[in-house]
Amino acid sequence: MSHVFPEEDEFFETLLNVFQVLDILNIRIFKKTKWAINKIKNKIDGCVKDLQKDIITHLAIFCWGYYNSEDSLPLGFINRNLKGDSWFSLIPDKEKEQSEEEKRWNQIASSLALSTALYDDCLISLLENGYLDENEFISTVNKVNEGVEINNARDRLLQVWNIYSSSFEDNKDLFVNEIEAVLKKDIDKIGIWDFSSGIDVLVEFGKDVSGLVKKYIEANKEILSKINPEHHPFGRKINNDVLLKAIKEEKKKHENIDIDKVVTKIAESHEWNSEDIDFLISATEEDIYHWMKLNPDNIVTKIQNGLQLFDNLQTSNPEDVKKFKIISENTKKALKKIASENDFNRKRVKLIYKIEIDDQEKT
Repeated sequence: MSHVFPEEDEFFETLLNVFQVLDILNIRIFKKTKWAINKIKNKIDGCVKDLQKDIITHLAIFCWGYYNSEDSLPLGFINRNLKGDSWFSLIPDKEKEQSEEEKRWNQIASSLALSTALYDDCLISLLENGYLDENEFISTVNKVNEGVEINNARDRLLQVWNIYSSSFEDNKDLFVNEIEAVLKKDIDKIGIWDFSSGIDVLVEFGKDVSGLVKKYIEANKEILSKINPEHHPFGRKINNDVLLKAIKEEKKKHENIDIDKVVTKIAESHEWNSEDIDFLISATEEDIYHWMKLNPDNIVTKIQNGLQLFDNLQTSNPEDVKKFKIISENTKKALKKIASENDFNRKRVKLIYKIEIDDQEKT
């Protein structure tokens, strides 16, 4: 490693830790990682040091998955699982079988305290496409950097995690009480997935979390409105019924406005970003149907040049193709539901949107 990253390199210790956890000895991976770091290094100079280290950690893991397929977990697997779980979710006993890949990932995620980050998609795009969307990356990193209090809350969670992971002392009560204390103190700063995993741990050890959940809902309504846990593309699960109900209620208030906003943008510009795509694949057939039934302005343009734009759209990234297919299929199902309501709508859907409906699909 020192042949590629000299010991005086500011990220040497961070990279050494990552490479040791991943058990990397391949100099090609070191060189590819250095190439990727050089692409982003001057873009993160103004960030707090802990954020810089986190970005470098994520980038090194992505390079391992992308460039070393014979000995690593595939990048797509890493991305899905990184978005699917906070390290805290490893504590409760789920009593489910895990594949060897899942076991290996859990060990890595635990050792490096990994959680999904807003800039992950930018880093992955750099590797897959060979270039960095600088404007989006800088904007995203600045947004994260401005949330220093949120980073500090995550650090406090990490310190609690170390109580659990760094010894074999009988300190369960200390561990549980510290989790509860951090969740209370940082109720308006902790992300939904870390909070959900945190209260799962408390429930696992017999704590009543109803008060915490109520306070979190009051403090984070805007965040809750952007989550669709039942149809999240990466299978993330929220177990607390009260929190789950609140998310559904907040999402319902905003979904029609958000669908129209995203679809209008795509229809007018034929451009989108990863957040737009993730939002649209989180929108269910029912969500799209209800939006259509509101008869928004320029509905034909928005459907044809927005939602139907993704029909059979191909890219070199198979993960994107899967996402486009989800949007396309949900749009077709919503239109078929409208077509099944009456003969006039059936004609509309057939002639305007070129979708046939079988007799069995009639109501």
